[in-house]
Amino acid sequence: MLTLDKPYDVLVVDEIQMLDDSERGFAWTSAVLGAAAHELHLCGEEAAVPLVQSLLELTGDELVVNRYERLSPLGVADRSLESDLTQVQKGDCVVAFSRSRIFALKREIEKTTGLRCALVYGRLPPEIRSEQAALFNDPDSGYDVLVGSDAIGMGLNLKIRRVVFDALGKFDGIRDRPLSTSQVKQIAGRAGRFGLHANTREPGIVTTLHEQDIPFLRTALAAPVTYLAYARVGWIKGTPLQAEQLNSAFDVKAPVLPRSALDDIAKQVVMQRLPDATPEEMLQAEEETKRVLSNINARRIIQKDHINLHSLEEEELAGYSVRLQRGSLGLEKQVVEAAA
Repeated sequence: MLTLDKPYDVLVVDEIQMLDDSERGFAWTSAVLGAAAHELHLCGEEAAVPLVQSLLELTGDELVVNRYERLSPLGVADRSLESDLTQVQKGDCVVAFSRSRIFALKREIEKTTGLRCALVYGRLPPEIRSEQAALFNDPDSGYDVLVGSDAIGMGLNLKIRRVVFDALGKFDGIRDRPLSTSQVKQIAGRAGRFGLHANTREPGIVTTLHEQDIPFLRTALAAPVTYLAYARVGWIKGTPLQAEQLNSAFDVKAPVLPRSALDDIAKQVVMQRLPDATPEEMLQAEEETKRVLSNINARRIIQKDHINLHSLEEEELAGYSVRLQRGSLGLEKQVVEAAA
C-alpha cells in the first residue's frame, strides 16, 4: 500500500481506471486524493478522465490530460480456434478466468502441441508472476505459450502476438457474468504491444477459443468508451470493514444519527477490526471512521432536504465501500447536528 505521509517529488499511479473497482478501488482513490507528491502521473484508460477531473475539483489541483494513440494495430481474427487447442501457436496467450481452468488448459496445450506453457494469474506471488513472464518473453527459455487470467493486463510487459479468450465471462463471487467492454479491451490490448517484437509495428491479433464468442468479442472491442461513474472509498489501513451488524450505521437511507452515536459506533468498529492495534493506531482509525460516518450522515441530510438535486436515493453501499458519484459528491456539504 502507498504510504500517504511520505513525500514524493514524482509519483506514478498505473491502471487509474481501477478507481471504481468494488474491492480495490479505494486504494486508487486514496492515492489520487491523498498522496504527498509534487507531481502525480495517472496512467490508464480514457474512461477515468472525467471522474479524475471531478475529484480534483475538490482539491484545487491542476490537471493536464495527455492522450496517446496505440502505435501498433490491433485486430480480431477472421475466425476462432474452433475449440481446437492444436491451433495454439508460439507467442499465444490463452486467457481463462479460474485457476482450475488455467491449469487444465496448460496440460491440454502441452499434451496436444508439445509447446510448454508459462502461467500468470492473480494469486501467484508477484515475484513468481514476474519469473513466469520472463520465461515467456525469453525466446530461448522453451516456454512458448502463456496461459493466464486477466492478471496479464496489469503491470506486466509481455511479448504476446495473439490473445485467445477461452471465455468472455467470469465468476464475480456471486454469479457468472460477461466481461465488461473495458475488461475485454484491457486484456485484448496486450497483443502486439509496440516495441516488444523485432517488428515493432507487428499487429496484435485477438480471437476466441470457441466460435460462439467471436460476435461478443467484436462488439466489445468496437464499443465506445464507458466513463467511470464512481470512485471507491475505504478506510482503516486501506481495508473495507466487514462488521455486518454495523451495516445500518453506513446506510445512506437510515435515520440521521447524533454526533455522540457516531463516536460510539466508530469505537465499536475499530475494536472489532483492529483488536491488537496500538493506542495511537486505534485513535487514528477512530478519527478516520468518524469522518466516513460524518460524510454518510451529511448525505442523509442532503437526501432528505434535496432529494431531487442529488440522486443519493439510488446509491447503494457494497459493504463499507462508499461510492462517490461523479458530479455530485456531496462531501462539501456542512454536517449539521441532528435535533434531539
